[in-house]
Amino acid sequence: SGTMTIDILKIGKADCSIITDGEHTILIDCGEADDSTEILDTLDNMQIEKVDALILTHYDKDHIGGAAGIILNCEIGKLIEPDYIPENPESEAYVAYREAVSQTGLPVVSVTERSELEMGDILLSMIGAGEHTYTQNIDNNCSLVVELEHLGNRFLFAGDIEKQRISEMLAEGMDSYDFLKVPHHGIYDQTLVSLFSAVNMDYAVIT
Repeated sequence: SGTMTIDILKIGKADCSIITDGEHTILIDCGEADDSTEILDTLDNMQIEKVDALILTHYDKDHIGGAAGIILNCEIGKLIEPDYIPENPESEAYVAYREAVSQTGLPVVSVTERSELEMGDILLSMIGAGEHTYTQNIDNNCSLVVELEHLGNRFLFAGDIEKQRISEMLAEGMDSYDFLKVPHHGIYDQTLVSLFSAVNMDYAVIT
């Protein structure tokens, strides 16, 4: 009771985080296509039969590649995605994802600016890019940024946001967090120093 775990899978340069409090399970991103089996096996080993919320931060293959396999082989309560058109809407990963959603009839929530979801003691906030437009790294900068709060502990999953989006978030003002999933697999960006200072995290992970 009162315990939440976050399992961040070691699947190379790709993202997948499994969050559960024993009653509710949240999956943030699904790695690449060949990662879906490992993700499903991990859920099975954790005795998780249902993912209450599947959150896809953006449409790059290292974040949605395994989504089709997860959607077709696991019970999903709600699917949350960013509201933007990917740079390559004909990519194999994106097409497979859309086909899986169509085949299952899974309800989808497309987030433009901010959407909140409460599950027991877990409060989720998904923050989209809103009306901002980007000329470079569109997919990455349009990532959903996920805030999670659980019994006073605060976590930030920053997707693959890059310089433009980070600068905008810093200008708007940022809170501090206990934990940060470092954006874009830890690739250096000159705004990261300012981001780390603002977030002031105790723990960070690079996928």
